[in-house]
Amino acid sequence: MRRVGRRIGHGSPASEITMRMILSIACLLVAACSPPKPPEEERRPEPQAAAVVQAADAYKDAARAAVANTEHAAAKEKAALDAATR
Repeated sequence: MRRVGRRIGHGSPASEITMRMILSIACLLVAACSPPKPPEEERRPEPQAAAVVQAADAYKDAARAAVANTEHAAAKEKAALDAATR
């Protein structure tokens, strides 16, 4: 047996309007979404430790020079003592 007439909910004017509204809102939401921004280029930080490294190198050089001067003075004193004992 075949039913005559339309079912409620399918094909009714109210459901067609609702579907059109839902689809149009969905299209607007999709269109409103913008693609993500590309990531910024990576930049290396400015070398800030260069001054610290230079200061440390200068300190080490001064320490090496002090050690060399001390060893040289000790060698001179030893030579003077050896010359005095002969």
